[in-house]
Amino acid sequence: MDPYTERADEDPGLRLLHNSDAEVIARDDGVLVCVCMGHDLDLALRGLAAFATVLGVVITLIVVAGAPRLLLSVSLTWFVCAAAMLGFARARRRRHGRFEIDGARGELRHLFRGAVVRVAPLAEVVRALSVRDPTELDGEERPRSMREVPRRWLVLELRDGSALRLARGLPWELARIERALREEGIAIGPR
Repeated sequence: MDPYTERADEDPGLRLLHNSDAEVIARDDGVLVCVCMGHDLDLALRGLAAFATVLGVVITLIVVAGAPRLLLSVSLTWFVCAAAMLGFARARRRRHGRFEIDGARGELRHLFRGAVVRVAPLAEVVRALSVRDPTELDGEERPRSMREVPRRWLVLELRDGSALRLARGLPWELARIERALREEGIAIGPR
């Protein structure tokens, strides 16, 4: 399996959600598999960080070639921006990935790009929340057919304070996943 295009549809079972942001499968062995990688913004952040780094290097080379030393502060600013973008992308990646909720074993497995990030008992899950997507446009900025129904994130909150994004979709799409989580004994929080 290619770790950069991790998918849930390789797992046999009932597909609860499939869209450009997430896939959720209730596998035949009772494991709920949620794949929400968040690649789009991650790719944009890494691209911008690469641009900022190259720009910083170019400005530094111009200063070395004889330009005023004041330009070094501009160069340093671009390097700091690149580091901040990469840090934000890394923090964001901790909330995304492949999540396997195994009620029989009583555990939650979090994988990212094929590597196990964490294995936690289901008792560590406080609740699942359906939260409004902050990137959705409001009111008149959205197409007429979509103004009334913003997409939402389905987020698992853990006791250690971390929030894991299981899926993104319309409220009625997430309702099927919420039912499956209830069957695993996970409380569903208010909308």
